[in-house]
Amino acid sequence: MKKYLLSLGVLISAALSLTSCLGSGSGEQKYTFSYGPSDCFNRVVDNETGTTYIGLNPIYNIVFNMTSATADIDISNLRFSAANSGVTLRLPSLPLKQDIKDAFYTASGMDLSPVGQTSSFVFDVFNFRAYPFRMPPVYIINYTVNDRYDVTVYPTLPTYIGSVSATNLAPEEGKNPVFNLTPDNEAYYQLLINPENMTAMFHVANAKFADGMSRYSFATKGLPVELTADGYRVVTEAGKEYNIYSPQTVSSDTATPIPGCSISDIRVNAILSTGASISFTCDLGDMGKYSVNAVLRYLPYNTEETDKQ
Repeated sequence: MKKYLLSLGVLISAALSLTSCLGSGSGEQKYTFSYGPSDCFNRVVDNETGTTYIGLNPIYNIVFNMTSATADIDISNLRFSAANSGVTLRLPSLPLKQDIKDAFYTASGMDLSPVGQTSSFVFDVFNFRAYPFRMPPVYIINYTVNDRYDVTVYPTLPTYIGSVSATNLAPEEGKNPVFNLTPDNEAYYQLLINPENMTAMFHVANAKFADGMSRYSFATKGLPVELTADGYRVVTEAGKEYNIYSPQTVSSDTATPIPGCSISDIRVNAILSTGASISFTCDLGDMGKYSVNAVLRYLPYNTEETDKQ
């Protein structure tokens, strides 16, 4: 579907230009955010039937009330199976806290009944963890409904930053082939997941794998994605080479690969609550051939010292 075919470059530019909405007409300090419909999808495990359903295009509208320290969350187009029609509901206000370790905002509750309507749904557990004040934002949401449906919300555009270790596979004589950058706050690693066919594009932006190497951006596509209980993984066939493209053209069916460049042995192990580890081998032509390992997290900065815009 078209919503998953935007180029990674366009998506990144759009994400970085977004800001949250602030309203204080009543004297309260409130921030409003929307997560969805194409930003995320639901993985629904039915504990009675043992089946898993991928719910597309959910919408989570969130209001942070800093004055009352509460979070109000509306959920739209919530489906538990293909046979269900999408439902819209509002959760009771939840206590809003801030984690002193990493400044993420958290809200949780148990035995929650939707407000303002007659509903057969009870949210046995609802967990929300987010940092929406920087772009792209981070939302970590999971919940259980009617002691039957375990729902995990997955981002379609997970974006990471962190530390990289690279080995030059064809180093110049006398030069150390190993390069470490801890942390590398200029490079970022991003996947664009298509939940309809469980494939992904992979974008490496502003990468540096050796002393003297100019920062370089590239992308590939058609990678297999497997969802796990707490995240997802990407594992390509050993030795299989994928073409490398410009991030601005990778989504096009007629995109031309960058000559003489390839990427292989891609491994991504992502835990939604923390980040990801990524490894791959890339041949960047005149820029060198490298074996790369990266340990990544969501935020590259101390959020506790960041003013909300």
